[in-house]
Parts: sequence; structure tokens; C-alpha cells
Amino acid sequence: MVQKLHYGNKSTDLIVSPETFHHELYTSAGDASDLSFRTLVSQFAEVKPDARPVDDMSGPDEALANLKQSLASFAQEKEAKK
Repeated sequence: MVQKLHYGNKSTDLIVSPETFHHELYTSAGDASDLSFRTLVSQFAEVKPDARPVDDMSGPDEALANLKQSLASFAQEKEAKK
């Protein structure tokens, strides 16, 4: 199945397929005994082989800024729950 990943005003085609095995993701606050289940991964995505490369480098910068903002929000929520 082909999906599109949109970032800024750009998009890239991804091929999404089921994983052979499921993977569980956990997070920790630094202590290995304090693991929290986050999600079960059952899909695999890769960039479509004939996809053209992004010619404008502002997209990755914007994506990085959005990721940093998301991580900061997550950290604030985590602190608020303590």
C-alpha cells in the first residue's frame, strides 16, 4: 500500500506493509526497572524507490522544529503528571 508523508508543503511516497513480527516499544525515565509500554508496531514503511529527492532543504528544518516542539510538549506533560 502506498501512503504519502506530508511535511510542510512537500510530500514523499511511502510503501507501507505489515511486519512479519510485531514489535513492542517501551519508554523509561532512565531506570530500566521503570518501563512503560507505549505502542505495538505492526507496520513497516520505506520511501518508494522511484521517489524523487526533496530539492528544498527547508522541509527537513521545519520537520526538525516540529519534532523538537513535540518532544518539549511531551516533557512538559510528563513533568505535570509528577
